[in-house]
Amino acid sequence: MRRAVILILIVLAAVTGLWLWLTPSSSDLEYVTAHADQGPVRRAVDTTGRVVALETVIVGAQVSGLIEQVHVEVDDRVSAGQILAQFEAAPFELAVDLARAALERIEAQLAQTRAQLTAARAELERSQREFNRIEALAGRGVASASALDAARSDLIARQSERARLDAQSAGLAAELRQARAQLEQAQLNLQRATITAPISGVVVRRDVSPGQTVASSFQTPTLFTLTGDLERMRVEASVDEADIGAITPGLRVRFRVPAHRERWFEGEVRNVVAAPQEDGFLITYPVLITVANPDGVLLPGMTAQVEILADERDRVLRVPNAALLYTHDQSAAPRGGVSVSVVSREEAERLQSGQGRSRRVAALVDSGAPLVWVLSGPGQAPEPVEVEVGLRGQEHTEIIGGALNAGDRVVVGRRGG
Repeated sequence: MRRAVILILIVLAAVTGLWLWLTPSSSDLEYVTAHADQGPVRRAVDTTGRVVALETVIVGAQVSGLIEQVHVEVDDRVSAGQILAQFEAAPFELAVDLARAALERIEAQLAQTRAQLTAARAELERSQREFNRIEALAGRGVASASALDAARSDLIARQSERARLDAQSAGLAAELRQARAQLEQAQLNLQRATITAPISGVVVRRDVSPGQTVASSFQTPTLFTLTGDLERMRVEASVDEADIGAITPGLRVRFRVPAHRERWFEGEVRNVVAAPQEDGFLITYPVLITVANPDGVLLPGMTAQVEILADERDRVLRVPNAALLYTHDQSAAPRGGVSVSVVSREEAERLQSGQGRSRRVAALVDSGAPLVWVLSGPGQAPEPVEVEVGLRGQEHTEIIGGALNAGDRVVVGRRGG
């Protein structure tokens, strides 16, 4: 009997020691908590980009020559069709005069040839009739053979002259078409000697000065760079291939630029360009974002810190991301000493219940399911609650299932212990 009592005391001592081991001490360990609440959950993709004008046009020269006048400076606002610069016009006007003179000469030659051709056709018809008459007379023995030969020779000569004039007329007609084209080209070059703005906008670059000779023999030289209306701008951002699947046209965007660090600018994804950009092992895709710039503070070339709102939930049950990352460590609580004492039956059952709780907690943790640890009150050990998560945002995660309620205190960390 005595040995049985000693054995019971040893078992109770072991249970008591285990309970002291697993139960944290509120005096040494402090849990950092936050409340599960209702609110928005936002997932954003962070990246960088560059502010550019919606429309940028490089104005070049299609003719060669001497720049006589330049009418605009950098930062000038221009309208479509406004004169930007002027080549020396005299060489182009001379080319027009020469082309027109050549055209008139060919027109005169062609008119003369066509008049000759009309006369030759008449002579050919007369010669054909005469030959036919003499040939008929010769058949009746009235006309001599020499008369028939003379008529035939005249007919052949008239046919040759008609053929020559036809060929000459066709050649002159071709020359006339070429002369007209050359005149049109000379007139076009004269028009191109006046450089005009193709769009309304702002001159952001000028690469030409009066007195400068411009040669456009092999490539079009750049004279001016214009941007369109700066009240509408675009941000060209690069998004990592891991995030590009979440980016679609129409998503809201906000960004900041170094010149206005305290201000957020709003925009919208216009499209994703299916043209991968490789930098070593890094693959990114261009994303084009349209933004309003009514006050003109955004300038082409500015660097943008971009935040693309990929997904959003409003008024949902949420917890801080740290609550799902928190791992409860039972051994963090102080263990204290273990003493052997005689306890009542009720106390022994309570200790055994605590041991059962620890096994249930371990099983829940080992299941791998998403957990949050809920603290019900001061001095209490946190209890694991299995949850079903929805959208994972930058700071919060949406909870779409489980026994968690708004207002529950979830553990996000601990101090001490």
